Amino acid sequence: MRRNRFIVMLICVCILSFMNMIMCYAHDSAEEHNKELEKVLFEEGFSKYKSEDVKKSVQAIEYASYLAIDQFKGDGKDKYDVLKGMNMGGLPLSFSSIDYYEDLTGSTKKDGNRVQISAQNHRKYTHQGWEMEFQNKDVNQFMEKRRNVLLGTVNSVFGFRKVTLFVGYDEKCKSLAGIIYYVHILGDYDEADKYTKIDVLPRLAGNMLKDPNKEAMIPSLKKYIEVLFSDQKTDENYKDLMNGLEKIEKEAFKIEDTIGGVNSDEEFEKYHEYANEVLELLIKHMPKLLKNEKFFSDVFYADRAA
Repeated sequence: MRRNRFIVMLICVCILSFMNMIMCYAHDSAEEHNKELEKVLFEEGFSKYKSEDVKKSVQAIEYASYLAIDQFKGDGKDKYDVLKGMNMGGLPLSFSSIDYYEDLTGSTKKDGNRVQISAQNHRKYTHQGWEMEFQNKDVNQFMEKRRNVLLGTVNSVFGFRKVTLFVGYDEKCKSLAGIIYYVHILGDYDEADKYTKIDVLPRLAGNMLKDPNKEAMIPSLKKYIEVLFSDQKTDENYKDLMNGLEKIEKEAFKIEDTIGGVNSDEEFEKYHEYANEVLELLIKHMPKLLKNEKFFSDVFYADRAA
């Protein structure tokens, strides 16, 4: 009898632990984010295993994206080591300098210990926007190190202009990294099932009158797309992508501009669908536009001319 009771209790603990994992994380694993990113970057039927070089390039971008956005509490050291082994740029000398382990503002618990970052609160700074500036100097310095991991990797993979002390990364490099960042955020939107779960994420349209210091997703995406595809503005894919984003931005703003913003299930349902539409637009148009860019085709479609 005691044994049966113990087994029942063990099963209950396992179920509760599993449910807690589901509630804490956005996507169940980094692999879900990677699948969405690959859909945005590559045309249907593209294989990242077509060559060892292609596989490594895709892996590097995905590892860097994870380290810049989703890493916390010691996880990801293996990914950092792989990028180091590939000689990717932007990496700090030590993994510990980007390890998101404790609250960056020095917040403490009643027992005097620093607040540790967990699955529930790991979005506090890393999910606020690709170029978000914070009031706290320590937070900004930490986020700059994290951004440099993705920027340096993107720069190494695609061979953009070399980094100099005063100029920094190429504008196309920064724009592509920003798009990669927001594809991740869209994945978190996709996983959310109620409005309280998007409170910490950047708004789709952004209300600069109410939140002048907050970063907004669609205006940022439009800026990055304009820079990245500056020579393709007459292309139908470019026009359709930008027009689609404009339309969604206007509709999303109508909800954001209501009293309290997105604070009801009905508003969330519409708003959630707008986020999904943004991701669908990127998946539909980005691969074709990227394939036309020499920096991208040289890395992933070098076999086209063969």
